[in-house]
Amino acid sequence: MMVLATRGSMNPMPEPASEDLTELLEDQDEYQRRISNALQSPYTRDILDGAIAASMLGSDGENLIPLFGEIIDDCHQEKIWQILEPVDGVTLQSTLFMIEVNLLIAIKEIGSSLGLPLVRRALSDQDDSLHTFALDAIKAIGPNATEAVPDLLHFIQADEPTGLSDDHFEYRRSLRREACVVLGAIGSVEAISSIHILTQSDVPECVRDSAERELDIR
Repeated sequence: MMVLATRGSMNPMPEPASEDLTELLEDQDEYQRRISNALQSPYTRDILDGAIAASMLGSDGENLIPLFGEIIDDCHQEKIWQILEPVDGVTLQSTLFMIEVNLLIAIKEIGSSLGLPLVRRALSDQDDSLHTFALDAIKAIGPNATEAVPDLLHFIQADEPTGLSDDHFEYRRSLRREACVVLGAIGSVEAISSIHILTQSDVPECVRDSAERELDIR
């Protein structure tokens, strides 16, 4: 597993990269090599830049997905947080969140089932800010995301936490409706069967309506 660090936590330490990786888009091999180097940098600024740039690789970035997993694992290690510093004055928690979000966006753009374990884990994360990005990625993977069907069904049928604000409550409802659309995008026998289950389940009416619409268009 890689170890994230920051300026001054190791000695000697190279300076973080400052180039705009997107300027290398015309040379895909060099672009991918620079992204890989950025993602393995000891600086959170480089890692974030690499995560953002990776989303522009499309399917060519599939071989980077195992590295995404290592980075996300490290972002969840509290012991790592103690040696990190934020990027550009942003809090450390926000920095790590931005890294994870951009890696999920990259998985969506790559569209490979190799990223499915990472997006399934994000869908079950307590931080529901990640859920919309996880749903987008699963939808992009499409029919190859059948393994995520049980996760989506559980996500839709789960009880809402108590004490939510009205806006937060509506946001979570919208995620459950979108999860029905994602099941439709997967379109496998298992996914369609789950949509049928939802039309008969004790879920909010707006969610049931979303499931029924997915059946109507198939």
